[in-house]
Amino acid sequence: MDFEGRSHGPHETREAAAMEARNQAQFSAHMNRPSEVLVPDAEGKYWVVWNSRDAGAGVPKPVSVAA
Repeated sequence: MDFEGRSHGPHETREAAAMEARNQAQFSAHMNRPSEVLVPDAEGKYWVVWNSRDAGAGVPKPVSVAA
């Protein structure tokens, strides 16, 4: 996991890394700093899985709803 240019980890799974990234991003959001979490898929494309601009006061909510 990369947080502001510094490496954090390793993590056992991609999901564990994403959860830690969200926790770090929420911490930044509570200090009124825009934050987002991007996670790569198997092909290397990055997806936004959490964004402080849409989360309201650093409380997580889904970026998109599954169909």
